[in-house]
Amino acid sequence: MVVAGGAGVGWWATHRSDNQTQAAAQTTTTLQAATVGTVSQTLTISGTFAPAQEADLDFASSGTVTAVNVAVGDKVTKGQVLATIDDTDLAASLASAKSTLSSAQENLESVEDSGTSTQIAAAKATVASDESKVTQAQKALAAASMTAPFSGTIATVNIAAGDTSGSSSSSGAAGSAGGGSGGAGGDGASGSSSSSSSAIVLVDTSSWTVNANVSSADLAQLAKGQSTQVSISTASSSSGNSRGGFPGFGGGGGFGGSSGGSGSSGSGSSSSGSSSTGSGSTGTTTGTALPGTIQSVGIVGTTSTGSTATFPVVVKVSGTESGIYVGTSASVVVTTKSVNNVLTVPTTAISTSNGKSVVTVSKNGSTQQVAISTGSVYGTRTQVLSGVAAGEMVQVTSRGPGAFGGARAGGTAAPAAEAP
Repeated sequence: MVVAGGAGVGWWATHRSDNQTQAAAQTTTTLQAATVGTVSQTLTISGTFAPAQEADLDFASSGTVTAVNVAVGDKVTKGQVLATIDDTDLAASLASAKSTLSSAQENLESVEDSGTSTQIAAAKATVASDESKVTQAQKALAAASMTAPFSGTIATVNIAAGDTSGSSSSSGAAGSAGGGSGGAGGDGASGSSSSSSSAIVLVDTSSWTVNANVSSADLAQLAKGQSTQVSISTASSSSGNSRGGFPGFGGGGGFGGSSGGSGSSGSGSSSSGSSSTGSGSTGTTTGTALPGTIQSVGIVGTTSTGSTATFPVVVKVSGTESGIYVGTSASVVVTTKSVNNVLTVPTTAISTSNGKSVVTVSKNGSTQQVAISTGSVYGTRTQVLSGVAAGEMVQVTSRGPGAFGGARAGGTAAPAAEAP
């Protein structure tokens, strides 16, 4: 078993005598107990915060913009008028539609008294058609005022007084249909905050989601409804290894594993889980970790030149934290596996002898090497299936400077073996 020392990798002592350099190997042996408890594996993924609600708003009617009542950053309430267009032609169209309907209704009354059944049916059809036209004209007139479908913050304003509005409304953000008049495109849960050409973009920053992308290997560990912990991350995306508590790293986060408030976060198992490889980021998480739930796991991947497919994952965040803005980087820790009543020993207590895993057990002042059967690796501890019992003390040897082999002549010592 290869053992890598986290802080010790750079600790190489050099001494030159007669063109030869030797590194003094120092080891420290301690006793630790085999214990029974709950172990877990976690996956840390990187993403960005997005508002849980976003509406891309456009006027549903054509006309000249007469007023824009909001600016970027303004707080608005549901139903508040954001902008208006000239409704003169729309009002005239409604008046004309009502006049036509009135004539059709008078005609229906006349034929019902003396007309044939065919004439009556035709008159009724005309009334129904004209009623529909009145309803459409009323909606068009109401849409001359763009209103907020929910309370939130103005994110984008792309119109000004004097502009000419289009005749089609935006489909809006993904989610439930936009409520309120004024051609609100939508107010559902948004997958992301996009740079939109819509007249006005409204977001609700009182609740958030995190949009992430994971590899196919990590996708298999995720499912809708899984609980998460979400933190603000100062990390920048990079590609590398994400390893969960690689044996010998002093109980730390390992390569890329989540190491608490500061360290590496990426797509791969964290320090409480088994080693895995993926792409992720390195940096620092800040603020209070917020609870979250995986809202959706996409099964259709996307690829870019020179990269493997990634799959979209959306996490719904409970609560909010200062410092979260649209596009802020997020670190999401997902517990992918939790097992109770697992017997474990320190991973660094295990070595190999004659092709078998062994530990050195200390009992009644003497030591004995015992063959064991191992199961899963949980970061700094490894599951033991047989060979030792709970409470038995096993020797753990910590290797200090020079423990990886001799030094190069005239230079700095290098490790004989390194973690992959």
